[in-house]
Amino acid sequence: MLTISAVATGVLFVLTAAMKTFYSRLFIAHVRRFNLLPEAPSALMALLFIELEAGLGAALVLGLYLDWLIPIAFVLVLFFTVLTWWGGRYRDLKDCGCYGGIFQLSQSQSLLVNVFLLLLLATAWLEGESYSAANPRNLYFVIAVILLFHLAAKKSVKKPLIDLLGLKVGKPWKPQWYDIDKLDNDRDAFLFFILSRDCLLCRKWIQQLSELDAGNYYCRMVILLSDEDASTYRSLDLSELKIGVYQISRYITRFLTGQLPMAVFVEHGRIVNKQTGSFPWQELALYANQSN
Repeated sequence: MLTISAVATGVLFVLTAAMKTFYSRLFIAHVRRFNLLPEAPSALMALLFIELEAGLGAALVLGLYLDWLIPIAFVLVLFFTVLTWWGGRYRDLKDCGCYGGIFQLSQSQSLLVNVFLLLLLATAWLEGESYSAANPRNLYFVIAVILLFHLAAKKSVKKPLIDLLGLKVGKPWKPQWYDIDKLDNDRDAFLFFILSRDCLLCRKWIQQLSELDAGNYYCRMVILLSDEDASTYRSLDLSELKIGVYQISRYITRFLTGQLPMAVFVEHGRIVNKQTGSFPWQELALYANQSN
């Protein structure tokens, strides 16, 4: 007999796997913070876990081999509950990483969710003597789900599956990053440097920015840092750079993990160029005052 507890747990597994798949790089980065494996195996382990979670969830929803899968799911959730507690205590991990950056739960909130899952699985485990056999053809559907999540997770290592930020050449600049009309309505050209504490190259960009004299360029230069990053960079004394520093929500910048540092050129409210990786000296030269 297919139980409500098994179906509910399966749906939750598929949903959390989908959230991780949206931008798998965030989940990979979270797994690496445990420092249990080298970088390459950590990335592989993260992708395999997404596929396992999706496949296990689909099997639970379809009632496939529940006699085996419910105990396996219980042990798996119990293991990750202990791992979440360990990561918070010994690795100072604030976020459980369970939802791939879509939602961020504290360690205590994550543990409560895991306890709820354990109760659901325990209920399903103890509900009956034996579950009726499911249609073996459902196994093909589960395999298809695993393959689908595999392809999607591999694709989203580089960038999210859906562009939520709109940082593409030709698109309008969004006020959620920096409200040009309200904060600098007397300027037509802007250069935004988006930086994060999570990338080492960002600090190199800061050093290169210290070599600039903003007065030599007709574009308005602004450094965009997340709320959490601002305190980290305070020791670098950004005030000496003669470049404006503006704080933005960490919720926005985390979807740029792996794509920072980034320079975004905006003219008349529209993105005209974008540069990541190397410092945009060549592009910046186009905005130099002619008197220089």
